[in-house]
Amino acid sequence: MKMKTNRKDNMSKRSSPRKICSYPMHIKICKHLLINRVRTDKTQQEMANILDVTFQQYQKWEKGNNRIYAEQLLEICSKSKWNVETFVSDPNAILEIYENGHEDGYQLDQMKPEKIGFIKRKFKVLDDLYNNHLNEREQCM
Repeated sequence: MKMKTNRKDNMSKRSSPRKICSYPMHIKICKHLLINRVRTDKTQQEMANILDVTFQQYQKWEKGNNRIYAEQLLEICSKSKWNVETFVSDPNAILEIYENGHEDGYQLDQMKPEKIGFIKRKFKVLDDLYNNHLNEREQCM
């Protein structure tokens, strides 16, 4: 006689760490998404609505769980009125510029310190996840 099993008993819980994109350029893009979203006072839900994607999809892009294709990045910048060229620059340098409120004589709107602090904490999370990913990769080799 065959015993009935509960499906939940057979399902394993996710024990592996969060997946993150493994290329530095993708981490840069995640950081720029975060900077631009916070700079324009948008929530992740508002960004998802603007881009006609789910909140979860946008969140995965910003957290580095899913990669963004070039076409998607162009669409994000177009719909959000962001300059796509800034996405190849160093996001840490961009954040420093907003923190100081100027760059080479040009006056920029200075971000509020709480926004800067929020972005820096998120950057640290991304950097830590990326570094952990690299360390795990090295151990496998």
